[in-house]
Amino acid sequence: MNRRMLWLVPMLLAFSAPGVRAYTATGMGLMPCGVWTLIRGTETPPKMEAQQWVAGYLSGIRFVREKGADPLKGKSHDSVMVWIDDYCRTTPNSPIMDAANAFYREYLR
Repeated sequence: MNRRMLWLVPMLLAFSAPGVRAYTATGMGLMPCGVWTLIRGTETPPKMEAQQWVAGYLSGIRFVREKGADPLKGKSHDSVMVWIDDYCRTTPNSPIMDAANAFYREYLR
Protein backbone atom coordinates (compact mmCIF):
# COMPACT_ATOMS: atom_id res chain seq x y z
CA MET A 1 0.00 0.00 0.00
CA ASN A 2 1.24 3.44 -0.80
CA ARG A 3 2.61 5.12 2.35
CA ARG A 4 0.83 8.36 1.51
CA MET A 5 -2.49 6.54 1.72
CA LEU A 6 -1.84 4.90 5.10
CA TRP A 7 -3.12 7.92 7.03
CA LEU A 8 -6.53 7.44 5.38
CA VAL A 9 -7.02 3.89 6.67
CA PRO A 10 -7.79 4.77 10.31
CA MET A 11 -10.10 7.58 9.23
CA LEU A 12 -12.01 5.38 6.82
CA LEU A 13 -12.34 2.60 9.37
CA ALA A 14 -13.54 5.01 12.04
CA PHE A 15 -16.35 6.25 9.83
CA SER A 16 -17.33 2.98 8.21
CA ALA A 17 -19.52 1.74 11.05
CA PRO A 18 -22.96 0.81 9.76
CA GLY A 19 -25.52 3.58 10.07
CA VAL A 20 -29.27 3.63 9.74
CA ARG A 21 -29.78 3.31 5.99
CA ALA A 22 -32.19 1.48 3.76
CA TYR A 23 -29.28 -0.02 1.82
CA THR A 24 -25.74 -1.17 2.36
CA ALA A 25 -22.94 1.10 1.21
CA THR A 26 -19.26 0.34 0.98
CA GLY A 27 -16.09 1.89 -0.34
CA MET A 28 -15.12 5.50 -0.80
CA GLY A 29 -18.70 6.69 -0.37
CA LEU A 30 -18.29 6.23 3.38
CA MET A 31 -15.31 8.59 3.48
CA PRO A 32 -16.05 11.70 5.56
CA CYS A 33 -16.47 14.96 3.72
CA GLY A 34 -13.64 16.41 5.80
CA VAL A 35 -11.25 13.91 4.22
CA TRP A 36 -12.72 14.73 0.78
CA THR A 37 -11.90 18.39 1.38
CA LEU A 38 -8.33 17.54 2.41
CA ILE A 39 -7.58 15.34 -0.59
CA ARG A 40 -9.28 17.47 -3.24
CA GLY A 41 -6.32 19.84 -3.22
CA THR A 42 -3.91 17.00 -4.02
CA GLU A 43 -3.07 14.92 -7.06
CA THR A 44 -3.21 11.55 -5.33
CA PRO A 45 -4.87 8.20 -6.02
CA PRO A 46 -7.37 8.71 -3.15
CA LYS A 47 -8.56 11.95 -4.77
CA MET A 48 -9.10 10.23 -8.10
CA GLU A 49 -10.80 7.25 -6.45
CA ALA A 50 -13.18 9.48 -4.48
CA GLN A 51 -14.08 11.56 -7.54
CA GLN A 52 -14.73 8.42 -9.56
CA TRP A 53 -16.85 6.99 -6.76
CA VAL A 54 -19.08 10.10 -6.84
CA ALA A 55 -19.28 10.06 -10.65
CA GLY A 56 -20.08 6.35 -10.72
CA TYR A 57 -22.68 6.66 -7.96
CA LEU A 58 -24.49 9.46 -9.74
CA SER A 59 -24.25 7.62 -13.06
CA GLY A 60 -25.72 4.56 -11.37
CA ILE A 61 -28.70 6.57 -10.14
CA ARG A 62 -29.61 7.24 -13.76
CA PHE A 63 -29.42 3.54 -14.48
CA VAL A 64 -31.73 2.37 -11.68
CA ARG A 65 -34.16 5.27 -11.19
CA GLU A 66 -37.50 5.41 -12.89
CA LYS A 67 -38.78 8.41 -14.85
CA GLY A 68 -35.43 8.99 -16.51
CA ALA A 69 -33.86 10.98 -13.68
CA ASP A 70 -30.37 11.90 -14.86
CA PRO A 71 -28.59 14.09 -12.30
CA LEU A 72 -25.53 14.48 -14.53
CA LYS A 73 -27.35 15.64 -17.64
CA GLY A 74 -25.92 18.93 -18.88
CA LYS A 75 -23.29 19.13 -16.14
CA SER A 76 -19.53 18.87 -16.46
CA HIS A 77 -17.50 16.57 -14.24
CA ASP A 78 -15.75 19.61 -12.75
CA SER A 79 -19.02 21.38 -11.89
CA VAL A 80 -20.27 18.29 -10.08
CA MET A 81 -17.04 18.03 -8.08
CA VAL A 82 -17.23 21.73 -7.13
CA TRP A 83 -20.82 21.19 -5.92
CA ILE A 84 -19.61 18.26 -3.79
CA ASP A 85 -16.72 20.45 -2.52
CA ASP A 86 -19.18 23.11 -1.37
CA TYR A 87 -21.40 20.55 0.38
CA CYS A 88 -18.44 18.91 2.09
CA ARG A 89 -17.05 22.20 3.38
CA THR A 90 -20.28 22.78 5.30
CA THR A 91 -20.76 19.18 6.50
CA PRO A 92 -17.28 17.72 7.14
CA ASN A 93 -18.56 14.79 9.22
CA SER A 94 -21.02 13.56 6.59
CA PRO A 95 -19.92 10.78 4.24
CA ILE A 96 -19.46 11.74 0.61
CA MET A 97 -22.36 9.42 -0.15
CA ASP A 98 -24.60 11.96 1.61
CA ALA A 99 -23.09 14.71 -0.54
CA ALA A 100 -23.88 12.73 -3.70
CA ASN A 101 -27.43 12.10 -2.47
CA ALA A 102 -27.86 15.82 -1.73
CA PHE A 103 -26.64 16.61 -5.26
CA TYR A 104 -29.27 14.24 -6.63
CA ARG A 105 -32.04 15.76 -4.50
CA GLU A 106 -31.00 19.22 -5.71
CA TYR A 107 -31.28 17.96 -9.29
CA LEU A 108 -34.88 16.90 -8.63
CA ARG A 109 -35.95 20.45 -7.71
